[in-house]
Amino acid sequence: MMYLEVVGTDKVGFVTKPKHGSRSFDRLESKYNFINKMQIDWSPAKSKGYTVLYPYRDNFECAKSGFIEDFKVVGSVLGDEKSYSDQGQKKFNMVVRKDLKKLLGFILNKHNNFHPFFVGGSGHKHICLNHPFIKFFWNEMFLNDNWDGGKVYFFDLKHLSNPRLIEWISEIDDRWKDVSISHENAESDDLVKLEMLKILKELKNELGEDYLDFQDIENWQVFRVSDLMEQQLLSVVKKLKYFLDINQL
Repeated sequence: MMYLEVVGTDKVGFVTKPKHGSRSFDRLESKYNFINKMQIDWSPAKSKGYTVLYPYRDNFECAKSGFIEDFKVVGSVLGDEKSYSDQGQKKFNMVVRKDLKKLLGFILNKHNNFHPFFVGGSGHKHICLNHPFIKFFWNEMFLNDNWDGGKVYFFDLKHLSNPRLIEWISEIDDRWKDVSISHENAESDDLVKLEMLKILKELKNELGEDYLDFQDIENWQVFRVSDLMEQQLLSVVKKLKYFLDINQL
C-alpha cells in the first residue's frame, strides 16, 4: 500500500518534497481554505479519479541548496544561530559565524582531502526522483499497462507560478480557477543562508586555487553519476503521457 502526501483538494494535488516548492505549497495551503495537506491512498481503487502533479527541479540546484541547508543545521549545533537586533537591524551571531567559517575553511580546502559533496543520506542534499513514490510509480504504473488508478504528471518546478498550470488544474477542479501560486524562495529573507553565502565567497577569495567550490559540478563526482541516471529516466518520462509540458498547454 502506498500513501502519498500532497497539498491540494480531493481531486488534484501537488506531491510535497523538500527543496521542490515546499515553501510555496505551505503558503498555498494557508491562503486557500479548500486546499489542504493530506495523505492519499495510492492504490488503484482508492486513487481512481485523482490527479497528482510531481514537481521536479534541476538536480544540481537542489544539491547546492541542500549543502547550504546542511551547514545551517551545523550552525545550530555550534551555538545559537538566531539573529539579534541592533537598532532595528538584524545581524548574524558573530561567534557562530567565526566557528562556521573555521569549519568550512577546513572542509573546503583541497589540501585536506575532505569530500563533502554527496547526495542522499540524512542531510538535505537530495535529487528529484529520491522519493518513496518514485519506486511505486516505476513498478506499478510505468511498467504496468493495466494500471487503472489515479493519474500522475511530472512538471518543471520553474513553471509553478505559470497561469497556464492553474488553467489546466482548473479543468480538473474548478475551485482552482482563482488560485495564484507564487514561487517562493526562502533565500531573500533567510539571514543565516545569506550569511553562509557571504562566508563561502570570502573563503573562495582567501583560499584561491585551493578552494573546493561547491558551485562547480566537477567537484560532485558521486552526484554526477546519480544525476546522469536520473536525467536519462526523466528524458523517457518527457516523451510519454506522464509529462506535463506547460509551454504546450
